[in-house]
Amino acid sequence: MLALTMATMAWVVGACVAAFLGVILYAIAAPSRGPDPQRGVAVGCLMMAAIPAAVLGVVLGVAVAGGHERLVRVLFYVTVIPAAYLLVMLTAIPIVKWRKRRHAHRPEDAEEPTAGGPGSGGAD
Repeated sequence: MLALTMATMAWVVGACVAAFLGVILYAIAAPSRGPDPQRGVAVGCLMMAAIPAAVLGVVLGVAVAGGHERLVRVLFYVTVIPAAYLLVMLTAIPIVKWRKRRHAHRPEDAEEPTAGGPGSGGAD
């Protein structure tokens, strides 16, 4: 089993929280392509997603400053498991789409109508 120190876990959690907040802040600050009446709602939703991440960062800081290793470990698992799942999905989804696209363009896999089958127009 991989034994991680409290400092290593804290750095990993801090990096995950910083990356999450960075993506949210980029999405808020990015210019829109045109005037969009729903931009205010989108920014509000992103801010509501940023609040738990900021709270997570504050709790991490308190846990590290107070030396609460168990709390740092819980925060580590709460942030690393979803981040790992996200990385797996970001890798798997393009592969699945590529396979479907490649399979759909193969001419040798196309079904040819058989005599007497449905849609053949022949008598049974």
